[in-house]
Amino acid sequence: MVAFCAFDFSLNQKLADGFTRREHYIAAQLPIEDWGYPEFSDSLFTLWQHFLRLNKCRPVGLGNSPIPQSEIQAYQANRRIRLSNFELDAIDKLDLAALAEMNRKTK
Repeated sequence: MVAFCAFDFSLNQKLADGFTRREHYIAAQLPIEDWGYPEFSDSLFTLWQHFLRLNKCRPVGLGNSPIPQSEIQAYQANRRIRLSNFELDAIDKLDLAALAEMNRKTK
């Protein structure tokens, strides 16, 4: 799942022409199955959705920052859910992979 996350975030990398890889694939009407995504288990779809929602809660500032634990707590409280330790650990790993990719493309 971490490889899936890193690949997904790499699609947002701007190329020399100013467009992202994702935009090129969409413009070429390339089917998503041909984009090169790593295998992803359907059983992890809900976890991926939690991460994508939390990803929008990153603090805005001078650089890319991790998802704050306070945002994860608020996310759980607002949705009246309790993420398991496995899910919380997975979100942390996905967050690290996403940050690494975001920092790679800003250099």
